[in-house]
Amino acid sequence: MSGISFPVADRPVVYIIHDNPEWIPPFRDAFTAEGVEFVEWLLPDQVLDLSALPPQGIFWSRLSASSHTRTDPHVKEYGRAVLAWLEASGRTVVNGAGVYELEVSKVRQHRLLSQQGFRVPRTTAVFGPTGLVKAAETFSPPFSTKHN
Repeated sequence: MSGISFPVADRPVVYIIHDNPEWIPPFRDAFTAEGVEFVEWLLPDQVLDLSALPPQGIFWSRLSASSHTRTDPHVKEYGRAVLAWLEASGRTVVNGAGVYELEVSKVRQHRLLSQQGFRVPRTTAVFGPTGLVKAAETFSPPFSTKHN
């Protein structure tokens, strides 16, 4: 596995995939208290040889939809690549690609909630600043905006 720069254990463990070291200490403490062995995979600044197989273990994604605001503007894409590689290799991924895509897309969240019978507020997806002005004109104040 010379083409992978992520740390790898010599036996199956829990791999914590994340992009924010500040959020990990409570999980690190809980895993340690329970005797669960783990290895952290911090994005970005890693190398991933797509022809290599991932190590054996359970992969737990703690990737965040707002990661691009803290570390690297492309960290969402790095996360997508790692999750795709793991899932294509048949590894067990907790909070995998489907969960990540749901978290990063307000449109998907809205559609899923609506399809499951939740009452959702009137929502408009806007693409670009001109669209925001046009959409805002169709709403009565107060209203809120949320970037994707």
